[in-house]
Formats: sequence, structure tokens, C-alpha cells
Amino acid sequence: MSGTNVKISEETRRKLEALQAHARLRSGKRVTKRSIVEELVERAYEKDEPFILLKASKFPLADKVRKLILQAPFDWGVETHEEDIDRILYSGSE
Repeated sequence: MSGTNVKISEETRRKLEALQAHARLRSGKRVTKRSIVEELVERAYEKDEPFILLKASKFPLADKVRKLILQAPFDWGVETHEEDIDRILYSGSE
């Protein structure tokens, strides 16, 4: 199994270590950071709801960047039909 290095902030690292300690206390077994990250990814992947990773920018985006983002197609993993869109838009119910 190959590994991938991911850079995380110091705050996120502390939170991950807190999760690791909490998991060890609850299970009584050694729990790796890798197993925690894998579990989080698996749970997010299996959920039926959209999993949004993007946070609002602290600073306004440059017009060029904003236009690129808005033009990019993005697959949310949800299949929609014209009838569903019409029903949601025009009847106000889901």
C-alpha cells in the first residue's frame, strides 16, 4: 500500500492527535493517525449527503480566479432529473 504525504496546519495536527488519544482511551488499543484519516474519508465517501470541503475565503478572490471556479464543471455525485429540478424550483418543496 503506497502512502501520500499531506500537509496540515498545526491546529489540525493537534485536533488529529486529540482524536487519536480519545480513540485510544475508548478502545484501549493503539490507534494510528492513518486509521483515523482513513475512517473519516470512508465515512464522508459513503454518506448520501454532499461533503463540502471548501471554506469561504478570508479575502476576496481575484476576478480571474472567481471566474475560473464558476466556469469549472463539478460533479456533486447526485443524479438529477428535469422533473425534480422543476418541482424544487417552482413548487418550493423537495
